[in-house]
Amino acid sequence: MAAPLGIDVGWNVPTLTLAFHLAVALVFAVAATLSLVGGGALLGVALQASMAALVAGLGVAVARLV
Repeated sequence: MAAPLGIDVGWNVPTLTLAFHLAVALVFAVAATLSLVGGGALLGVALQASMAALVAGLGVAVARLV
C-alpha cells in the first residue's frame, strides 16, 4: 500500500520508541506549563520540566541505539 503523499515514514521500532518518549515528554511539559500558569511552586515546575527534557533525551538516545 502506498504511503499518503508519497512519504514513507516507516513505523519501525526506533520511530515508535521516539514517538512514545516524545509523547510522555509532552505530558510532562504540559504539566509544567499548567503548574507555572497556575502559580505552582517553582521547584515543582523545574522538576516537571527537567523530567520532560530527560524523557525526550532518553527517547532520542534509545531510538539511535535500536
